Amino acid sequence: MIRRTRRRPPAANTPQGAAPAPDAPTAPSESTTVNKPTTGPGPWQVVKSVAAIITPLTLITALMYYFGLIHAYWFFSTFGVDYTVFNLSPEDYIIRSADGLIFPFCVAALAILALTWLFQFIAPGIGERAIHWITLVVVPVFSVLGIGCVVLAGFAFLKPLDFVDTPAVGGLALVFGVLLLTGAIRAMRRLAERASTDRPRASASWVVAEWTAVIMLVSVGLFWAAGDWSARVGKERANQVEDQLDTWPSVVLYSEQSLNLHEPGVTESVCPGVESAFGYRYDGLALITQEGGQLLLLPRAWSSTNGTAIVLTKTDSVRLEFTPSTSPAPTTC
Repeated sequence: MIRRTRRRPPAANTPQGAAPAPDAPTAPSESTTVNKPTTGPGPWQVVKSVAAIITPLTLITALMYYFGLIHAYWFFSTFGVDYTVFNLSPEDYIIRSADGLIFPFCVAALAILALTWLFQFIAPGIGERAIHWITLVVVPVFSVLGIGCVVLAGFAFLKPLDFVDTPAVGGLALVFGVLLLTGAIRAMRRLAERASTDRPRASASWVVAEWTAVIMLVSVGLFWAAGDWSARVGKERANQVEDQLDTWPSVVLYSEQSLNLHEPGVTESVCPGVESAFGYRYDGLALITQEGGQLLLLPRAWSSTNGTAIVLTKTDSVRLEFTPSTSPAPTTC
């Protein structure tokens, strides 16, 4: 007896003789889904939020204006002159700020660059076990150093006169103290997460609040340190003027009327002749700067302990003649 079997035709989309397609993978159930750790908001998210409110260019301009003002205040106050007399423009303050900010900016950039290179060189070779032991050491060391730096910053804030000879110490102590304490807290959290996997994570709002406070305190510390350094640079520039005053070009001041300048080292002479436009002449002066239409003159014998600075308005009634310090001034009007 012959049995006949009916052969099934191949599927429309399956080529002749091809192997059947494997079954499609099924979606994993809820019990087999792997929970990946989520990354919470970090400091860069906070910085981006602040940058969306305050444009970086506006913030940098405002900071440079302030640091330039601090520089000008201490520069002119060394000569006993109020800086507001010169009516400095915002551009003048911004230009002055560069003198006090170049060094701190270079130091900060070099420190960040060195830390970046050090991290890239050391981090790949550190194992998980070594990281655990490093974390155990970091917590107590960073905590003690951080508290000490914050206490030092508090003393510098309460007694600033005790830190006159060490500018920027208070601000830098606050910066390092906050960063060290932040590192200690994050290391403690890492140890706690390793000890208990069921430990709940902090909510995103608390993390944002924490990083906002850290960034604010670090910014205040940097602002404090840069301001102190700008003040120190302004005062040092004035001290350099005093030390090098005998090498500055000599100035002969001519005036239509008597200015009654009788400071030590300054001589007044009457120019003969009715045809002379300037009837009075003053020798023994040095021009320090011209700002806002005002002239800052110092007698060549001036000193910070015994001396008077002269501020004159630049008008057509006065004339200045300059000669090198090594050359004698002209003897005639």
